[in-house]
Amino acid sequence: KAKTWSGDVGVTASIMGISIRPAMDWSYSSGNSIAISGSSIKGTMPLMSGVSAYSKLSLTNGFKYDDVSVGVAFSF
Repeated sequence: KAKTWSGDVGVTASIMGISIRPAMDWSYSSGNSIAISGSSIKGTMPLMSGVSAYSKLSLTNGFKYDDVSVGVAFSF
């Protein structure tokens, strides 16, 4: 039984192999309405089969800088 739900709503666009995904983060707690908890923009670029580089900019619900992440992802 979950009392809190969260997720994001966004769309992904791919241009010449680079994917960009802006999204709004939301949360819902029992008895409360849905609240926007922040937003993010993630860019992903494939490096080779199963390996990609990414960066993600996170913003607060007031659209102010919160965090930035840069890394390499492996998928198999």
